[in-house]
Amino acid sequence: MEHIISGIIGAIIGYIVSLILDLPKTKIDNHLKKKRVKKTSKKLSQFDFSNDSGYMALDHAIPFYEENNIDLKHAGKEFIIEIPDKFKPQLEQYKFETRKGTQKGLENILIETFSFLSDSDDYKSKLLFAAEEVAKDFITQLENGATRFNGKMFGVRSVKCERLTEDEKAGLSMEFYTTDYFTYRVFARLYEEYKSRFLIKGIEDLKKYIPFLSSFGIANFVIASDDLDEYILLGHRSNNVIVDKNRLHFSMNEAFSLKDIDEFEEPSFKSCLFRGLKEELGINKDFKKNVVDYGFLDLGMDINRMEMGISSFTKLKFDDNFTPDTLRQLYSIAQDRELETKKLEFIPMSNLDKFISKNEHKMSAGCRATLKLLHARRIAGYL
Repeated sequence: MEHIISGIIGAIIGYIVSLILDLPKTKIDNHLKKKRVKKTSKKLSQFDFSNDSGYMALDHAIPFYEENNIDLKHAGKEFIIEIPDKFKPQLEQYKFETRKGTQKGLENILIETFSFLSDSDDYKSKLLFAAEEVAKDFITQLENGATRFNGKMFGVRSVKCERLTEDEKAGLSMEFYTTDYFTYRVFARLYEEYKSRFLIKGIEDLKKYIPFLSSFGIANFVIASDDLDEYILLGHRSNNVIVDKNRLHFSMNEAFSLKDIDEFEEPSFKSCLFRGLKEELGINKDFKKNVVDYGFLDLGMDINRMEMGISSFTKLKFDDNFTPDTLRQLYSIAQDRELETKKLEFIPMSNLDKFISKNEHKMSAGCRATLKLLHARRIAGYL
């Protein structure tokens, strides 16, 4: 009995001693981690609220937003600009959906927004003119064989960014309203006229311009690797898109729509991400095991068009059943490939810095800025 007790006491003492010996190492590790976070945060903060050739970074997560720190809600509000009646028959011939206009829950939002833009009196006529011009554009595009859908989308009602712990883990809370593609294009057209009047110094300024936040995008960089090499995939935008034609772009860039919800029917970035991988790159559930990691990185805005979005990454692992050739074949038959990009380029991650320097003038504003931010994380050892 004494032998057993002696053994237990010895084990306890040994455990305590090991804790004491490990304590300095734990403190050192935590100190180095905090130092690395601070250094990376300082580097990323150089992009905050500054115009990087058309892209404005609103918030960064280091290394990325953890899923349980992202809180997305549907605000139960709707904002839709109705297609002018005289254009509805032509658009409906091409199965372009028309719907009634509404400002449910946002009844005063137009007058409030245009008062910030110093145009409380004349905005209605400009709004109608923009709606007519957009309708004409869609008719012309459809007549010329382009594919256009008036799908319902999420617009941004509110944004809150915060740091949740002393390690500066990033928290992101957002509320969305229901809108549609036609409404988004109308306010994109209006933005061209009012652009010089917008003043955004921080997240809190966004609430002044809610009708102009009628779209949100999930942009993704795919990082694919085998046992020897690691590549980042960049897309070449096709001539079928409305914006950033023929520019180097993200691997995948998907509009956040009402299809992108979780099991509780709330908006879900993850749902949008995996829908985009399937529809634009052909990566479906059969290759789920090859998706070894993903994360959401930087909240930002393309201020050329007043479009908000969040950048992200997806890591793929090649194996015998999923090779680079398999990925290229999947991409070639992807549902929306021709609507978005015309080809993919495999860039060695080891050569990413040189590639950015040589080709940044060929990239879309969002791709250029967020690729630099991703590279900064890689240098810091987060990727």
